[in-house]
Amino acid sequence: MPFQTAVAIVATIAVVIFGGSLLGVQPFRSGAAANAAEIAPPPGLFAPPAAADTVAVAAGPGGDAAPAAREIAENLARSWNGVKTVPYDGDPGGSDCSHKPFTAYVRVTDIAGEIGLELSDCAGWPVDQWYVPHQGDVRASALAVLLRMRTWTVFNPRLAETLFGSGLAYDPAHAQPSYYYSLFRTADGEMRAYVRPGGPAYVAGLRTDDIVEKIDGQFWWDYGTFQAQARANDGKPHTYVIKGRTTDRTIQLGAPFTP
Repeated sequence: MPFQTAVAIVATIAVVIFGGSLLGVQPFRSGAAANAAEIAPPPGLFAPPAAADTVAVAAGPGGDAAPAAREIAENLARSWNGVKTVPYDGDPGGSDCSHKPFTAYVRVTDIAGEIGLELSDCAGWPVDQWYVPHQGDVRASALAVLLRMRTWTVFNPRLAETLFGSGLAYDPAHAQPSYYYSLFRTADGEMRAYVRPGGPAYVAGLRTDDIVEKIDGQFWWDYGTFQAQARANDGKPHTYVIKGRTTDRTIQLGAPFTP
């Protein structure tokens, strides 16, 4: 690609990214809050309508994480049309979204010579993350990683609309049923759950760090690690036996969320 053409493309993207609107509309305003009532989601899946277009910004580990987070919060509130920011020191994954004052959560880090920006929904469910080399100029590094996030909104407009409008990133045009949980094997050999608060798996009683013993009546190792983990993403209503300290409990998934 000729250098001049590449420069023109980058310049065009920059205009879109820092313009007052996104693809001809407000960057994160959408009908997601209204649609939420129509599809009757599980309680706490979405943030309240008053939280729309509000981003919580927090500083993670690293010496320059806090000043970088301040730069990102100020730029979001000043330059992204219609976007508000709020500080948040809690764990967004500790509760559902029913009373959250924000739809998206941004965590800024300074680790191993890189400024990082981790984007999550209102319940701490990961959306995406970006990292840029930290050359010593906090403001420049913060704006560079924020540009990565803004570029993501340009190339993923529906995910951005639903995330910032309602608190959950999904594309109604490519709807896939989901329970919003995953299974992962830890170093101790156990199969554990990672669960989004407010999602269908959470409503059914599954919790993060629950130890899964059986899936649909069989020990998970009878399936194999990969096959057992894959069941969390197939959109089907599985039954889990969860190991307890004194007694096991059974979790029966209900209906998944389907946009």
